[in-house]
Amino acid sequence: MKRILIALSFAAISAVGFAQNIDGTTVTDQFNVTGLAASRGNAAGTGGAFGASKRDGTESAIYGGVDSVGGLNYINTYAGASSGDAANGETPVYDITTTSSQADRALLDVPGHAANTRPGATGPNTAVSISDDGGQNSLFFGQTTSKNYYISADVYCFDNSVVTTSGFECAYVAARAARDNDPGELSGAYSIDRAGSYVIMWDYQLKVAKAMKITSGTTTANIQNHLWDSTVGTTYFSSAITANAWHTFRIDCTNSNIKFSIDGSVVANVSDSTWTEGRPGLGYREASVASAAELTAHFDNLIAGPTTIAPAAANDWALYQ
Repeated sequence: MKRILIALSFAAISAVGFAQNIDGTTVTDQFNVTGLAASRGNAAGTGGAFGASKRDGTESAIYGGVDSVGGLNYINTYAGASSGDAANGETPVYDITTTSSQADRALLDVPGHAANTRPGATGPNTAVSISDDGGQNSLFFGQTTSKNYYISADVYCFDNSVVTTSGFECAYVAARAARDNDPGELSGAYSIDRAGSYVIMWDYQLKVAKAMKITSGTTTANIQNHLWDSTVGTTYFSSAITANAWHTFRIDCTNSNIKFSIDGSVVANVSDSTWTEGRPGLGYREASVASAAELTAHFDNLIAGPTTIAPAAANDWALYQ
């Protein structure tokens, strides 16, 4: 029998039908490579026209560049609200130590900031940039049925408190989100809040980090007025951390145990079964901030993989075998 080995060097190619088992496979992305081929949302963005993207898992794109392991099947939500960045693509990787023009959304120039020197980061000067694409934008991966896994990423916590607190921006790491064809989602986009998820977020205006369960049915008014806590979710932790600095956000999901950590310290460890499955992801959320005043979200050093589950106790009958 002949064996045909086909080697593919691919970055951002079609991933229709590609199932990525985060419950059993570890994936990483260091976001070290820049340029159009390194776009995490395809050159023109994953998905169809603005508001018309599918929510069935088919509009994903595999990224298999040398700065990643595992071939992440990214779903770039809400891609298509803008024309994209001709040089760097949708959801690009930039040198974050220099000012970037954010051509993806024609936003206010984002000033350069500190390199990422957190443990594990291999390309300190580069990070993926996720910008507003209609109120939100995200990179989800894995499967809609993903359940027992962790996700960890370094997040740059921008201070944009000059914007009135009636506006809202956040960068987040999410778990058990973006479930296929969930009736709670808006048409044409996955999100962390329309159908619910577990998140660690950084609020750019209030300058606090929060570990939360977000339930379904949120509205723009809830988000704009910073009411995710009491109106559409449960806040397990809320505290100021150093702004304009890199921090590591991690969520571990093991059956009903949900553990939230910031910079290696557990900030909340809860038992909750509201969301039993869903994709991990990174993203930016915005409400009622003028486009010219918006920033973006920078992420680095992404790693996700299975959590350890203790073996089940032996059944009584087995004791006599």
